Amino acid sequence: MSAQLTECAPWHTKAAYRFLDNDRVNESEILAGHFQATRDRAAATTGPILVLHDTTEFSYKREDIDAVGKTRAEIAGADRLGRLRRYTACGILTHSSLAVMTEGSPLGLTAIKFWSREKFHGANALKKHINPTRVPIEQKESIRWLDNLRQSTVLLGAADRCVHIGDRESDIYDHYCPTCLGAEQSKFRIAERLVNLLAMFCILSWRIFWLTMLNRSTRHATPSLVFTPLEIDLSKRPATDRSPNATARPSLSKCLTQLTRLGGHLNRASDAPPGNTVIWRGLSRLTDIEIGYLLGAQHAGS
Repeated sequence: MSAQLTECAPWHTKAAYRFLDNDRVNESEILAGHFQATRDRAAATTGPILVLHDTTEFSYKREDIDAVGKTRAEIAGADRLGRLRRYTACGILTHSSLAVMTEGSPLGLTAIKFWSREKFHGANALKKHINPTRVPIEQKESIRWLDNLRQSTVLLGAADRCVHIGDRESDIYDHYCPTCLGAEQSKFRIAERLVNLLAMFCILSWRIFWLTMLNRSTRHATPSLVFTPLEIDLSKRPATDRSPNATARPSLSKCLTQLTRLGGHLNRASDAPPGNTVIWRGLSRLTDIEIGYLLGAQHAGS
């Protein structure tokens, strides 16, 4: 079995490279289905929807910085003669918007914008040449706040239910005018592949957050809401439950508990609820178990 997994791993890696480097694949196509699912989940709820907006910087070490893009230029101390040394950070900036219910359950992402400083210049750069207040916001990076606000409102289709939340960077006049807001370990060397990968990570991050909150609030739903039939079957196999009902179809609560155990959670009465990291580890281990099971079944049948 271990030999088979070793032989298959390069093929999985090559398939991922081919997918992320395909000219027909882009972040819009990757995220379209998730955005639609977010809208459907929001339509099935009532009450206010909180839309959280913020910017994240993904940093990479690359010899060819221009192939990925630049995020900032900073001073890295001084040399022996007291001259300032400067360096340019390589990376991609991501401005994302996440819809959540007031009790914390995430509905999904509503808008995402990727860019680097190759495409836009911030207010600090503009101040050297012109008063930034005289520059249209469409020519500034700040436009991302308006773009995401508008896209989120159109997607959810319920402007009266949306409460948009951002930090002080969102304190922009234009922003209030409408009535309508392990990734750095990748070895890809060009921005297009990294953006496609980050788009997939955004969806995966939402799912991890959703499972984390689901484990804390809604544990009486059917397990098929979260897991496939094979995952439900595999999730109970490592368990040590010897009760008379141990062979019965497990509940969502038991499936989620077993998932957190796979992630390292001890599930003691005094333990705090498991967080995103534990859920992520559990999902990773469950995926490995599923791959091993399928490979073993294929080998047994050959």
